[in-house]
Amino acid sequence: MAQTGQDGQTEQHFFKDPVQDRLMAVCMTLANELWVTRSRLMTLETLLAEKQLVSPDELATAGPSTDQQAALDNFADALIAALNDRQASRGAEADILKKFS
Repeated sequence: MAQTGQDGQTEQHFFKDPVQDRLMAVCMTLANELWVTRSRLMTLETLLAEKQLVSPDELATAGPSTDQQAALDNFADALIAALNDRQASRGAEADILKKFS
């Protein structure tokens, strides 16, 4: 089924609820980005190993630093919070809103 979107372009719809179509579009966009990232990472790892800048063993056993792991954990926590229907960002507190009203 096709429908005209806000920009005047024709959009395909697969589900009765347009929110499901949007969610699917987000999932497919993320999947595409992950594919590109993995492809580039493989290429980079191959080049590093071929030029003997890093050994294949080093690539296989290297892991994130403590700070990098914390950033990855925060990212994962934000995704889980969104899946649990908790907002990742919150509105301003009432006293701050008063300053602008």
